[in-house]
Amino acid sequence: MRISSILSTSHSNYLSRIRLSCNFLGVSCLLGRSCLTHTALMAVAFSAALSTFAAHAEVAVTLDNPENYTDIGTGADNQRNTATLERYFKEEGGRCLREGQQLNIEVLNVDLAGYNEWWHHPGQDLRVMRDATWPRIELKYSWRDSGGAVLNEGHEHLADVNYLLHNSIAHNNRDSLPYEKIMLHDWFEKNLCRANEQHVSANQ
Repeated sequence: MRISSILSTSHSNYLSRIRLSCNFLGVSCLLGRSCLTHTALMAVAFSAALSTFAAHAEVAVTLDNPENYTDIGTGADNQRNTATLERYFKEEGGRCLREGQQLNIEVLNVDLAGYNEWWHHPGQDLRVMRDATWPRIELKYSWRDSGGAVLNEGHEHLADVNYLLHNSIAHNNRDSLPYEKIMLHDWFEKNLCRANEQHVSANQ
C-alpha cells in the first residue's frame, strides 16, 4: 500500500501574510475571526491571495508500502508513526522551500531508533534505545524550481549512528519520534535550506 499526500504551503503563507498585514495596519485579528476593520481585511486578503496563489511551494510525500518497513512500530504505533513522519516531512520541506519550488519525497524504508523489547513487560510495548539501534530512513527525492528544472535529486540512506548523543534534546521533546526528527531536520537543513540560500546568493 502506498500512502501519498501533497501539502501546498500557499494556505499557510496566505494566513501568515494576512496576520502580518493586519498587524502592520494596526488591525487586531485572530485566526478564524474577522478583523475589526472589515475593509482593511478584505483589501489585505485580496492582495495576499493574488501574490500567494501566483507562486507557492509544494511538498509531496509518498510512503511506499509502510507495512514492509524494517521497523515503523507495531499496532497503533504503526499508523501513528507513519502519520508523524509524513507530517514532519511536509513541515521541514515547507520550511526550506521557496515559493514556486516543488519537492517530491518517496520514503522507501524506515528503521526507527531503538528496538521494541516487549518481553521485559509482556503485553506492553517497550522501546529500548541502544548503541546499535540507531535510526535509519531510506528515501528518494526530487527538488525542482518554479520552472520545473531539477535543482537536486537523489537516493539517500539517512542514518544517525550517534543518535544517543541527542538524549538531552530528545528527552525534552514531548513529540513522538524525536531521534528521527533530529536526523531529518539535519538532512533538510544541509540539503535544502542551506542549498537554497546558496542558490539564491549565486543568482543575485
